[in-house]
Amino acid sequence: VGRRKFIVPMYASMLEGDEKRQEWAKRIYMNARDSYHPLAQGTLDDLFEEAL
Repeated sequence: VGRRKFIVPMYASMLEGDEKRQEWAKRIYMNARDSYHPLAQGTLDDLFEEAL
């Protein structure tokens, strides 16, 4: 089981908040992005694209 199972719902929840919370989520993601598997990166990139 990969981290994607845990990180996608976490970021999705953060993106449901107000604009300030969404920006906070994006900053966290951009700092952590390189440490995620390419499949997780793609999934999260899509999630952020839809939300922002």
